Amino acid sequence: MIMKATQLLPILGLTLLMAACEKSADNQPTTLEGKWEMRTTWGDMPLTTYPEGNGNQLQFNNNHYVRLENNEVKKTGTFSLVKDKSAEATVGLVIPEGQFESRIIFESDPGQKVFYQFSNDTLYLLQGFFPTDGGSKTGYVRIQ
Repeated sequence: MIMKATQLLPILGLTLLMAACEKSADNQPTTLEGKWEMRTTWGDMPLTTYPEGNGNQLQFNNNHYVRLENNEVKKTGTFSLVKDKSAEATVGLVIPEGQFESRIIFESDPGQKVFYQFSNDTLYLLQGFFPTDGGSKTGYVRIQ
């Protein structure tokens, strides 16, 4: 009887671990739809963090976007999403396999390559060219 209980314990632990991982994966966003507020930026300056309610947002609805800075509309227009695995060559950083493999094309600036990915509850945008101090990585948290 003791032997069976000790054999079941690792199986029970693995089952609980898988359930916990499944639950956390459900919390990860998979769509741009909604309102996102800037929380971090990193580039030619050290990491900068922004408080909740800072007024710097990206809003996505269908294929329409609105960019707010200090609660004022700065840009609005349409966008599209494409698969693109050229982030490493474009931004001049070593990008791990499977990261930043999609881009947002803003119709107001189609030449600017803006790569995106989700990590936990955050949307990260990567753009520019880091070796010339022209790159930036911005983190946004969904607020609605």
